[in-house]
Amino acid sequence: MKRSLPRLALTTPCLALTISIVNALPVKALTIEYDFNVSIDSGSLISNTYLGNFSYDSTTNIVSAFSFSFDGIDYDQTFDPNASIAQSGPNFLGLIFSFDGSPSSPSFSFVPGSIDLSDAYFAYDLNRDPDPAGFGSILYQRVNPPASDSVPAPLPVMGAAAFFTYSRKLRKRILRSRTFK
Repeated sequence: MKRSLPRLALTTPCLALTISIVNALPVKALTIEYDFNVSIDSGSLISNTYLGNFSYDSTTNIVSAFSFSFDGIDYDQTFDPNASIAQSGPNFLGLIFSFDGSPSSPSFSFVPGSIDLSDAYFAYDLNRDPDPAGFGSILYQRVNPPASDSVPAPLPVMGAAAFFTYSRKLRKRILRSRTFK
């Protein structure tokens, strides 16, 4: 044990130096934006078209911005704070967004596709008699993303500092053990 301590004391600062020299690759945080077009296929709003857009963070899939005008009311992401997108591997399946209206505002949901994007649809209920509920198809169009800024990953220097500090303590321990012989 005593013979390996000096080697360990030398190895630790070398490892710390090596880690501090290696460059960390930045993590790419990307905001992805989509425009969408809802075409009503059934219900009292049949043949109407509604436009909107949203964006989400590619690392969390949480919707960060949402804008949609439906039945004379403007909606944003505060109407569904849990809004997100659905994916199957790298494939975008659609938006997950629901709003439960009141007697004066409609309820609606964006339902993602189960297998692919072509299965996605829009469902609504105007919450007014005699207006029935209905459905619509959704056409998503990805907006070209702006150049993203790199978010730096944790620096390896912090790990190197921890190794170096440990090596200093280990060195003192070795020196103390030699003086008590």
